[in-house]
Amino acid sequence: MRISPALTALAAPVLQVTVVERLPLPEGTAPDVVLAAVVLVAVVCGPIPGVLAGFTAGLATDLVPPADGVAGRSALVLCAVGYACGLPGRLPAPAVLALGVTGGSLASVAADALLRDPRTVPEAAELPLALPSTLLISSLVWLGVTRWRAGAAARRIPDALPSRLGAPARDLSVLRAARPPVAGAASRRRPLHPRRLGGPRAPRGRPGRAWAHRR
Repeated sequence: MRISPALTALAAPVLQVTVVERLPLPEGTAPDVVLAAVVLVAVVCGPIPGVLAGFTAGLATDLVPPADGVAGRSALVLCAVGYACGLPGRLPAPAVLALGVTGGSLASVAADALLRDPRTVPEAAELPLALPSTLLISSLVWLGVTRWRAGAAARRIPDALPSRLGAPARDLSVLRAARPPVAGAASRRRPLHPRRLGGPRAPRGRPGRAWAHRR
């Protein structure tokens, strides 16, 4: 499955503001869809798309109303998270997903503390409630993306053999073309001589005596 970093980065902040924050959830338990989307893009596409998605989504988060924080703070944090999660490593993708969501949430609170943002204390208090929901959302989306990619890859595999007897000849032509030639097969073939038309076939041996006897 091919994920568009730009489309994901633009859709995630809009989805966060218009849908997620308006759900009837307990206070402080709303998942961070923007962070989950950036981590998913980085895990699936790599570090460079992760950085692009993080910068675009973070800048949109800082500018889209009702944003009231320092502009560029979310962009900086999400850029770092997207690059770190997109780097190739030995950890499996679900582990990278969980570490990216957890590290991004902690980095966001730490950035607010460094900038002396008054929202630092409320965000730190809501972190133990919002983090499990963000992990759940990201895990469900990752499971859906993985199954969709597996199904698409299975549909792209062509059938090597015809599915039923009496299949059309074009299905078998691929196998004939792909079959390698047998060494020495050409040397064992005998040349074909055209038969003489309008008369009996000449017998083997000495042709002069045979034709003379028939005369």
